Amino acid sequence: MTGVQTCALPISVERGIANCADASIILSHLLENNDMKVNIVAFPEHVMVEAKIDAKNDIRWVFDADLGVVLPYSIEKIIKNPALIVEHYIAAGCSKDRIGVIERTLAAKPKAFLDHFEFSPKRAIFEDISYALIWLIPIFLIAVSIIIFERI
Repeated sequence: MTGVQTCALPISVERGIANCADASIILSHLLENNDMKVNIVAFPEHVMVEAKIDAKNDIRWVFDADLGVVLPYSIEKIIKNPALIVEHYIAAGCSKDRIGVIERTLAAKPKAFLDHFEFSPKRAIFEDISYALIWLIPIFLIAVSIIIFERI
């Protein structure tokens, strides 16, 4: 979970590159837009999305958006029995080494977040402000330059 993440769906998609946190944020947006309840589940070294695919029967699946893996189990079930994930990651083309890393990651206690804002509130606020400033600062500098040159 390194690099520069973004909370804005269009910006993440436009960049065309994402780490596990970005991919999970994008997927959580898409699932929420299709009326699914989601949690962003953050482990110390990986981020996944848990979605309630059947609210009536409380059926939840975990999505590893970074590696393109769908796990038809709840996060609680996966944590209790990490061996459940192996066949799904193999089917997605992941190496045994990568699967081992994911299994070790699942041994850590995760934190669940209701949405991208709760997952990273400071980043979400900073991102909105910074995207406004990339336009306001140049406009301000141009206006100041015009004023200075008119006085000369």
